[in-house]
Amino acid sequence: MPNSFHTADEDEIVNHEETALSPEVLVQIRSWLQPTDYLAESGEFPRHLSSQAPGTGLWLCQTEKYRKWHDLPDHGSLWIKNIPGAGKSVMAASIIQHLRTTEECPVLFFFFRNIVAANFPPRALLWDWLAQLLPHSPKLQYALQARLGSELSETSDNDLIQLFVDGVSCVPNLYCVGDALDEMTMENKSFLDRLNSLATHRPRTLKLLITSRPKQYLQSALRDSSVVHVSLQQNLVDIDIVSFLNHRFDSASKLETYQIRKQQIIDMVAKRSEGLFLCAMLTMDQVEAALDSDGSVDLQSLEESLPVGLEKTYNNTLATQREEHGVNIDVQILVLEAVTHVSRPLRLKELAHLLKCIYPDATDSAGFRSLVAASCEPSIEILEDETLQSTALGNSLRDCPIIQSDTTHKHMALYCLRYLQSGSPLVEGETSDSASVTFQVPTHKVNPDEGNERYSRKGMKKEVDHFKYRNARLQQPFLNYSVEN
Repeated sequence: MPNSFHTADEDEIVNHEETALSPEVLVQIRSWLQPTDYLAESGEFPRHLSSQAPGTGLWLCQTEKYRKWHDLPDHGSLWIKNIPGAGKSVMAASIIQHLRTTEECPVLFFFFRNIVAANFPPRALLWDWLAQLLPHSPKLQYALQARLGSELSETSDNDLIQLFVDGVSCVPNLYCVGDALDEMTMENKSFLDRLNSLATHRPRTLKLLITSRPKQYLQSALRDSSVVHVSLQQNLVDIDIVSFLNHRFDSASKLETYQIRKQQIIDMVAKRSEGLFLCAMLTMDQVEAALDSDGSVDLQSLEESLPVGLEKTYNNTLATQREEHGVNIDVQILVLEAVTHVSRPLRLKELAHLLKCIYPDATDSAGFRSLVAASCEPSIEILEDETLQSTALGNSLRDCPIIQSDTTHKHMALYCLRYLQSGSPLVEGETSDSASVTFQVPTHKVNPDEGNERYSRKGMKKEVDHFKYRNARLQQPFLNYSVEN
């Protein structure tokens, strides 16, 4: 891709007077763009924003580097860097909300997640940004309306970026936020060059804010002198962690009896967290559990028992779950892998059925749903529709040796094969004892009277579905995922 854009001069922003399209057409365009459900309660932005403790996350807005990016006309990009668990995503969410409430202009955002299929390709950022820009840009509305007759897959990354650049040409001011850039897939490295150029052609009025871990390939790609680099300062992060712990302490009714020792407990947890919000949260979980137990607790002994560092905190948390619920580590690993490395979120019923297939003796036949829910409780949460979702801990587990992304993807492929080989999709006349994986191509019944006329028009003959696949999907919940992946 070229690293420049065809765009109007910044001082010549066109004041378009076209009439915006109707709401019905905008709905069609949004559907064509296929954005993520970025404002849903389970979405990355609402989730991270809800994790923000009052009074935290916005100290960055008072720093000299932030003001340099925000106020000066020749600095269009702000890059926030730090190690995993430092609270970058929560800070990004808090800044997004701050900008949305204080600036009279659009604030576009996207959270990359390499464990969520919809949130790691570069195109996903473009789809979401275009969808969020759509109500503010008549020019973009008309440009995308002209493409409704084509498939989104027919529009290249280059065209999507140019559509975005053309669309923002009629928007006087704009903020674009991209979180966890290091979790973006790298099949198209030139995308970083285009992203870098995005904020250099209009740095006074188009401001780009990105967060990531301090990766060398990002450092090389985002090397323009106009990029303002910020590494989160531990002394300021520590202040936020203490504020978070105070809020957490005051919100926990079980800790009321320890009010007189509040400061000692908070200092103890803050010291163990080593400047990492995730460590502070998990360590506080363990402290609360210990203080809520029967009998008196010696704080010195408790402090000596607490882990130090993210890896030890992970291992300690998972070990506690194994001890409390009688779960073995193999079951824990399968659950974590199936929640953090799937092409789409699984439902509780699907994962319970997979677990029953892989480890049939892990519990009684009726207990697999409860086993999934209990085995990795701090790492996963179950939404109202029983979809499984990784928490902040789950999102960061790829930094823990217990979960390695490269081998986990292989494991998931093998789980799918084992499920198929287990005899779930039986051919008519087979039994579970004789069934093994079959390579016969399923042939589905075609009934023109039930809305399948298009198959008849193509000359496809009416045949019997020997696999009874539709019924099998109802009886074998994990079958659909294992076949598609």
